[in-house]
Amino acid sequence: MIGCYRAARWSSIMVGQDDVRWVCAGIPNIVVPFTADQPFWGNRVNAIGVGPKPILVDKLSVENLTQAMVEADSNIIRKRVQLIGQDIRS
Repeated sequence: MIGCYRAARWSSIMVGQDDVRWVCAGIPNIVVPFTADQPFWGNRVNAIGVGPKPILVDKLSVENLTQAMVEADSNIIRKRVQLIGQDIRS
């Protein structure tokens, strides 16, 4: 069984397999990929609706991160990640 993180509103840093724990807890993910397979997983997070499009590290700015946070906090993403998190936990 995958352990879930609790009592957090945001996944501040995703490293390795922690992304599934945030989803399990019903918390949206914002991915800033910078190496290896991270762009792939960032795109998967977006494709299943549990986070906005990944922000490439060379495109990271206050504006882009703020926009991603607003999108991640939208009702659509919040409902989707909570639904998937509930499925993982059951």
